[in-house]
Amino acid sequence: MFNLFKKDRNKSETKAMMACIYKFMMTDGHTSSEESRYFWDMCREKGLDKADMEDMILNCTKYSQAFPKDREKQKLLLAGVLAMMKADGAVKPEEIELLKKYSAAMGLPESDLPL
Repeated sequence: MFNLFKKDRNKSETKAMMACIYKFMMTDGHTSSEESRYFWDMCREKGLDKADMEDMILNCTKYSQAFPKDREKQKLLLAGVLAMMKADGAVKPEEIELLKKYSAAMGLPESDLPL
């Protein structure tokens, strides 16, 4: 697993990033064991405890719309999302569409998408 989060992130930023990744995990209506394991391992690796994870899931919409302003952090978020999309071995059309929406919301051109 790559280092998606640098040490300068606070817990709120980490929850926001993980909420975006969670949304991608859930977007196709099916969560594989590989996706689930990847996600929960990443949460634990980034220092989120059970209460943090519950808060992040319950408030997923709020957190997942808190996009980073820094261009490098945006690209790291998209790289993390892409890793989640590939965790089950198949990238679904719904996931690509959501990736394009996230990219547009952050003002990133499609040419910057890590596809």
